[in-house]
Amino acid sequence: MLKGDVVATLYGLIITIADSHSKIFIDNLKSQNPEEQRIAFDLLNSILKCTNLPGLYPVDESSSTLTFGFWYTLQVQQNVHN
Repeated sequence: MLKGDVVATLYGLIITIADSHSKIFIDNLKSQNPEEQRIAFDLLNSILKCTNLPGLYPVDESSSTLTFGFWYTLQVQQNVHN
């Protein structure tokens, strides 16, 4: 498996977990528990890194577009939460 394939697979897994559990993710961001906040911020940081992968899509990388659905779901969940 090529390095780019491994990166795409890992980012795909991270984004799928965050997208599937976006309510828990938002709750953890707002939590008073520092451990829950840290986990949520680490997950958010990973997704931001994926969104900002260097190179030109789809020539140099193919993972940055995986985040579009997550950002949409997060926005919808945030609006529902408020």
